[in-house]
Amino acid sequence: FFNFKAIAAALAALVSVNKIGAKPNNANVVYESASERFNRAADTVSTPVSLNKDLDIDSSLVMLKGKVINAKTKQPVPYADIYIDNTDYKTTVDSAGNFTITVPRYFLKEKMLTAEARWYKTKIVPLNRINPQKPIKVEFDNREEMILGRW
Repeated sequence: FFNFKAIAAALAALVSVNKIGAKPNNANVVYESASERFNRAADTVSTPVSLNKDLDIDSSLVMLKGKVINAKTKQPVPYADIYIDNTDYKTTVDSAGNFTITVPRYFLKEKMLTAEARWYKTKIVPLNRINPQKPIKVEFDNREEMILGRW
């Protein structure tokens, strides 16, 4: 099935081509040492591009500020949790209902801000609908039903 002499000859040819300093059989083939390859690569290096979305080319950050209030009473809702879905970006609202969260700018195109507080319905705000220069206003509605249990 296999022609072992042909396979051995092909492997020998591959090995000789990859040796540094090997003599070319073809005048159009250029061989260079490892240090020459390194220097050539160093001369052509430009801004690195990351495939990791969290370190994207547009990795500038934007600070989002906002206030969380009760929709009915207009009073602040302290200590609510604010986070960006499917990320590690999160913060907690202060006692006056204010929050700040710093996120990569590209989040404004595709991510959701979620606000959660005990006794209130969870609020989800698409970041593509907000203006980062203006404070975000999150209004919580009371839960319609409260489940009572034994303490």
